[in-house]
Amino acid sequence: MEAVMKLARKLGVEDRLDIRPLDFNALSYRHRLEGCHVLLGNSRKEGFLLTAAEALSCGIPVVVTKTCGIADFIKGGYNGYLIDWNDNPKRLAKIAHRAILKAAKLDPVKCLASVDQLSLGSNYASAYRPVLANLTHTGLQHENARVTVGVRIHEGVDTSFLDDAINSIAAQTYRNFRTVLLVDGSWSFGERLAERYDLPLICTGLKPDIEHCSWLHRQALAQCETEFYKPLDYDDQIMPTYLERAVQSLDEKGVDVYGCLLNTLQDGEITPRLHWPNKSLDTMFTGNSDDNMLPHSSVTMRTRVALKAGNYQERAVGLGADDYHLWYRIFKVGGEFFRDDEVRNVVYRVHERNSLVIRRERFGHSNKRKQLLAGAAAAGIAAMPLAAEVEGEKAQKAPVVVSPSGDALDPPHS
Repeated sequence: MEAVMKLARKLGVEDRLDIRPLDFNALSYRHRLEGCHVLLGNSRKEGFLLTAAEALSCGIPVVVTKTCGIADFIKGGYNGYLIDWNDNPKRLAKIAHRAILKAAKLDPVKCLASVDQLSLGSNYASAYRPVLANLTHTGLQHENARVTVGVRIHEGVDTSFLDDAINSIAAQTYRNFRTVLLVDGSWSFGERLAERYDLPLICTGLKPDIEHCSWLHRQALAQCETEFYKPLDYDDQIMPTYLERAVQSLDEKGVDVYGCLLNTLQDGEITPRLHWPNKSLDTMFTGNSDDNMLPHSSVTMRTRVALKAGNYQERAVGLGADDYHLWYRIFKVGGEFFRDDEVRNVVYRVHERNSLVIRRERFGHSNKRKQLLAGAAAAGIAAMPLAAEVEGEKAQKAPVVVSPSGDALDPPHS
């Protein structure tokens, strides 16, 4: 303190030096700033410089160097002035003095209004969220997005699973994507989640029903302005390199639908999912396929081709019908598929209320069998009995032969 007083005497400003007692009360800064006309922050390097924000909130204009964090909020001639740092103290003092004289004439009301967005912790966070997103690569929206990620959830489930899904999207090494939230449930529930993640919302506004899944993705795909669309269920996750590898494959191979293999998350443990998908893609569209070899959450598709194929079909509501139905239609319009069997870049969560459980409760396996036979009839080929039906028999029956029929029937749904 004595050194400060000595310097003040040397500079001839001792009579203007006001040293106030140390105060640890973070909310008493207004008292500390009484009598101040301008706040000067002339540090060579500075973090946010919270004292400048405090001054503005008291209607006091500020003069700070351009290296201060708060410089982003300073508008010259409105709430203060920015100055360049100078290693020469005399030059720095001259620059600062000119700026102080101008800042002292600024309107205190405008200074106060300029930090309205920093008045609350939530506003403080929202103001700096874009900056932090760029620094930490955790943003969910990119202005030059090539991929739209549609994340679907229905009311009544564990929303902590959605946190995991959103975090997995935010952690992607490929950054050119945007995210939209698809909610099956009330608007109040949907808007609360959308605000939580700061995401655009598509909502049914209805009592949740597994049959609404296709409708939600249909709306998202219809509104998609990016080159690719990637669906993701709330209880699944994608590994950090998923989008990077998907976009690279779509670009280099020129295919229209990309998929990959899965890991299983069950009871807190992640293991390779070996039993599904377990067949090659060329088995999917033979007419009597009972298996979807492209799990929905593993897929990224070319928007243009998916729309050409007719988009998701709202009436495709059977066991897994929403995704397989679209794959079949894309196949029919000449779309090309690629499943990346070198990576397991999707985590498929198994729990008591996942979509597969809900669908089986609704439609059961018998309905699936009927759809299988109908699809086989449409293609005019033989349909083998389901494995579950064969297990209890002493001898395997001959294949069920079905006669050809027209193209009016829908394809089999897995």
